[in-house]
Amino acid sequence: MITTADTLQVMMIVAACHHRTAPRMDDREAALVTAKIWAELFDEFDFSASELIAAVKKRAKVLPDAPEPADILRVARATRAERGERESDDEREARQDALNRKIAPEVKAITRATTFGPARSTPRLNTARDALENCDGKRQSQEAIHEYLGALHEARSTAAPTAISGLTMAAKIAAARQSLDAEQPTK
Repeated sequence: MITTADTLQVMMIVAACHHRTAPRMDDREAALVTAKIWAELFDEFDFSASELIAAVKKRAKVLPDAPEPADILRVARATRAERGERESDDEREARQDALNRKIAPEVKAITRATTFGPARSTPRLNTARDALENCDGKRQSQEAIHEYLGALHEARSTAAPTAISGLTMAAKIAAARQSLDAEQPTK
């Protein structure tokens, strides 16, 4: 998670590399507001502060104007992709194993909380469905998924599970896992 303090460090590197065109750092309130907004933008992509700082420095070598958050993110993503391309199969497997260990507690909790079968419509489930369909960004999506699964578990009837609902949930879990794997950063 990128904090406002992390982003202030990134902004100081931007200011050091691009003293003529960098965001204002002399106005404390403006700097904090800018850092807070930049932190929110950066946090969606799961980059560390060191990755973002490296991106600012790499970009500064070839472009004279101060970068906007999208410019920093573009360089950081390209650097991560290049690193992934150079990665050996063993390194990739080790990275994937580490990511699997990181998400294992969430997968276990979801598995424990998931029951199959029809669900009766409840206000909580309807609200959770709406939130799931209208979420934006990684953190909001994760929160919406957790709430939806909790509401679904609560709404499930005691009827016997059906093969169709089990297959549907298995497909959803597989799709969610594939999406998580695609979003995980290369370290």
